[in-house]
Amino acid sequence: MRGGLVDASRWVRRWHRLPWPQQPTFAPSLAATVEDQRYAMVFAAGDDWLAALAESRDRLSACVPYSSTESLHMSMDKLALGALATEAGMRAPHTVEATPETLASWEGRAIVKAGSHWLPHAPHSSLRLEAELVADRHEAALRAQVIRSHGAQPLLQEVFDGDLVAVTTLTDASARPIARLQQRALGVWPVPAGVSTRAITVPIDPELATGLDGLLARLQWFGLAQAQFIVRGDQKVLVDLNARYYGSMALAAAAGLNLPALWVSVAHGERIATTPSAALGARYAWLEGDLRRAAHERRGGLVQDLADSVAWASHAGHSISDFRDPLPALRHSAHLTARAMSKVGRRVVR
Repeated sequence: MRGGLVDASRWVRRWHRLPWPQQPTFAPSLAATVEDQRYAMVFAAGDDWLAALAESRDRLSACVPYSSTESLHMSMDKLALGALATEAGMRAPHTVEATPETLASWEGRAIVKAGSHWLPHAPHSSLRLEAELVADRHEAALRAQVIRSHGAQPLLQEVFDGDLVAVTTLTDASARPIARLQQRALGVWPVPAGVSTRAITVPIDPELATGLDGLLARLQWFGLAQAQFIVRGDQKVLVDLNARYYGSMALAAAAGLNLPALWVSVAHGERIATTPSAALGARYAWLEGDLRRAAHERRGGLVQDLADSVAWASHAGHSISDFRDPLPALRHSAHLTARAMSKVGRRVVR
């Protein structure tokens, strides 16, 4: 979208307007653009764009460095992913479709989410539905109704408490691991079931790596895979799998692992003789989210937690902020300032 963060980057050389991926004109428009500009490789930033790109690959003259369309759809289908994870020896949350019957019998908290974020021919707004933690079946029913009204299948998922841990693996066309790192979130937003606001690289857990390799082999995976787990003691539960660029990928770069560059090399058929390793203890920060988390949790007091957020961010890799490429962060700051002033203005009027 023009006026967003990507086109503010100094690394963007060209910008093309394409239809939304759910529209039938997306594939021919993409194919014409790739042909006209002679692009060699095409990546996608979101699940909807990724699924549409995979389905369009036969029409493109450029390389599309992902698994088969079937594999990608299975990775985005929460029910199918859970079944495959179980086959690979991993634990997955109990997940069922949110029907009147399952809602009536559900006890306690639940994660309510869309069954898949790829809905062909649906309005693009439906793809912005995020998983939400609810307290009981009444809240679950309300959230499920919202998801269903957007054309998606709502699911009820068992809740697990623990640390958010991610294992990121890059595989070649034979699903052979090329590079890997593991990270642990030290803060999330929204609390308690959001995305990482702080994260740090930690040693690879052999059990998680083995299970993920088995899952990727079943999917005949190619490219990037970020698997997210909830870990508490010996309890390790797979909750998500992403094939796209993920929000905290700057942590891999901070740890010395240039995943996009490696991915391009593998997609070009280059053999990586030595598996690169990620430095331990590298830091990641999503400062905006961590400040919101601090205002909510107030670990050791509000002032202390806010100061800790700033201190952590000063020695971390960021998803947006980069001194070598400052305009995306400046534009984002301007958006946040304008939004805050708008809220203040509405309060004054009231």
